[in-house]
Amino acid sequence: MAAPPAKARTGPRAVFPFALAIGLLAIIAAVASAADYNAADPADDSVTAGVDVTERGPAVSQGVEIADGYPKAIKRAQVVYSVNASDLDSAETLSFNAGLQISRCNPPDTSTTNANVNSPCEYLGRGPGNTYPYDPMIELRLYRAANSTQDSETAGTPILASDNASCTQAKHHCPLNVTLYPEDFAADATKPNFNVEVIAWTWAGNPNLSANDVVELEGDCKNGNYGAGPADDCKPKPFALTDTQSDDTRGQLGITREGALHPAGARTPTKEHANAMRDSRLTVNGHPAKVYVHPVHHLQPGDVIETSARMNVKDDRPQGYPFDHFVESWWIFTNSAGGGSDNLGVPEGAHGRYVSPRNGENCQRTGDGCVVIQRGTLTVPAGVASDSTWWVALRAHAKDSNATGTNFVNVLPIPVPTFEVTCYSVPRGPSDPPPCNT
Repeated sequence: MAAPPAKARTGPRAVFPFALAIGLLAIIAAVASAADYNAADPADDSVTAGVDVTERGPAVSQGVEIADGYPKAIKRAQVVYSVNASDLDSAETLSFNAGLQISRCNPPDTSTTNANVNSPCEYLGRGPGNTYPYDPMIELRLYRAANSTQDSETAGTPILASDNASCTQAKHHCPLNVTLYPEDFAADATKPNFNVEVIAWTWAGNPNLSANDVVELEGDCKNGNYGAGPADDCKPKPFALTDTQSDDTRGQLGITREGALHPAGARTPTKEHANAMRDSRLTVNGHPAKVYVHPVHHLQPGDVIETSARMNVKDDRPQGYPFDHFVESWWIFTNSAGGGSDNLGVPEGAHGRYVSPRNGENCQRTGDGCVVIQRGTLTVPAGVASDSTWWVALRAHAKDSNATGTNFVNVLPIPVPTFEVTCYSVPRGPSDPPPCNT
């Protein structure tokens, strides 16, 4: 891949060669992949999953370059997540959940006094409070690769790409998602990894494009530090590689591998519509709502859970409140039948986990609000008691700094299954409890 030019830095952050950043990215990715981001080869009658939730630090620190047209954007792609699925058997079936969050540089983001010190938006070179006068296009791409750093231009045609999205000033935060399940893939020992990359572009020849224009790849940097140079790049959550889903993160690539003889009865899906919602309104600036709570029975460590939500969020117009700001959502795995703490929306129990990313977007004041999509993958942790019941819960939070008093936004049905929960069982012996079910 042709390397993009180094970004000009006019603020306190040091300039460094892009090649060095790529080298560091490769080291970080290689260490992470070897430690955690691996969907192990399942036995023929079993199932495994691998989940990468750690964005590449240099990509978060530097941002994603906005290219001059779509073809050049592919050459400027930033690899974000990777899961190794070595020894793939063509008789296996694979499922994928991939999502990440991009943010456009809005005027407040370009100020050196904003909350995200040294973030990429501070280095556009247009002056504090000034941003690009166009809306960049963004796309997420899933593909097979030789390693965790290879981009799709050298790896080959993507398996799947998200819909092209225009990241407008009004949206500001722009999540991207792709899902594929279940699917068979030919064995290919030369491409053991499945990677996710993101690209950004504007129309070719746009006279308003500047060499420093970027969108931000969202990631929670350790101590809020976006980095002052190559040795100090953003180190996104999770900050330890011991358990990657014990903290909330901004994105995820999850892969589920079913062995060729995994019994059909060992995969139990549940699909429910909006009438299954527990909370159909979000209190603006209140506690995270429990939009949907569902039990998963007869769990064993190693079982795999997939979740999916798709819903419409819109302001409560009869009340006269024109909501137009941030709605975030996330799935948790919790031992609380109520679906988690009202105050925080965090997983409860020693083995509680985040099933999905925690991300969102600004909903529009006009029109139909926004469609919120949230999906995730989780392997039931070691230590969960055999034959136990746990719950998955979709939590959602509405924020608006301009709101006064008590206001609400509605969660509305859409004409597809709104919630889906699937559990895949590892093998059970004659004296073991039955397969997990939803």
